[in-house]
Amino acid sequence: MTFPAKLYAMPFILPAVRSDLTFRPFERRDIPSLLRMTRENMTQVILSAWGVDWRDETLLETLLDISVMTEVVERQGEVVGYYSLDQRGDYLFIISIQVQEEDQGKGIGRAMMERIEDMAIRSGLEGIELVVQSTNPWAKAIYEHLAYVYVSKERNNLVFRKALQVG
Repeated sequence: MTFPAKLYAMPFILPAVRSDLTFRPFERRDIPSLLRMTRENMTQVILSAWGVDWRDETLLETLLDISVMTEVVERQGEVVGYYSLDQRGDYLFIISIQVQEEDQGKGIGRAMMERIEDMAIRSGLEGIELVVQSTNPWAKAIYEHLAYVYVSKERNNLVFRKALQVG
């Protein structure tokens, strides 16, 4: 079983988490909106955590990496979020997860996290891992609310993990 092939099959068998949202595989036409969304959300966070400017190239490398699974979330045909995933050992690792600024606080991020957790469970993985910039207390609070546990700090990155019940 290879990780990308198994996960890329998932969007077609997972039930909709919310009827108003559509999840679909990333396409190259999504690049401008995903770059804009991530730049708007992360520029200040990256600057305050690392003292450097946001670089679009970092996200482009992730989006174009064939070993990474990226899904786009749409509502009424408009892109409102996305996430990029990779398998690291027995964990599904969230490389990036973003919700368009004007759509934050509307449950879209929670719907994405539920879908990611379902993917990990169906893939037989032990859990989910992600990192939060130490200068992003809002994200830290969200993941703690979703039962993610702080496990370590790597420079300015806080590593969080959630163990899952694999059935």
